[in-house]
Amino acid sequence: MRGHLLNRRRQSGSLAHKMTRGDIFNLDCLPTSSPGRTLARVYAALRGEFDVTCLEPDELLLFEDMFIEREMNPKPQNDRFVDKMRAEGGYVGDDIYGRLVRTLAGGGVEILDDNPD
Repeated sequence: MRGHLLNRRRQSGSLAHKMTRGDIFNLDCLPTSSPGRTLARVYAALRGEFDVTCLEPDELLLFEDMFIEREMNPKPQNDRFVDKMRAEGGYVGDDIYGRLVRTLAGGGVEILDDNPD
């Protein structure tokens, strides 16, 4: 099954498979996946429809590679969504410093919690 997943992924793009700490993994050394594992699970995880923590190790490597690839090449709809967030305001989340913030209409942020965990 692992070979099938890898071949399908190679057909849809390149493989980097670099972990955040800089290690490079050889997919030939990974254990074989359980029966029933498919690339559909990886795509579902990318869409937020499947829990990433439930992916098998080989699927997780594919997920990470595809996620990084997607984030490094944002699509026009992503830019439109960011523009919408800035215009509307009211979106809540963590900023780059770990503070809880809410976006304000027209741009800017309101700090809701200045104590990052």
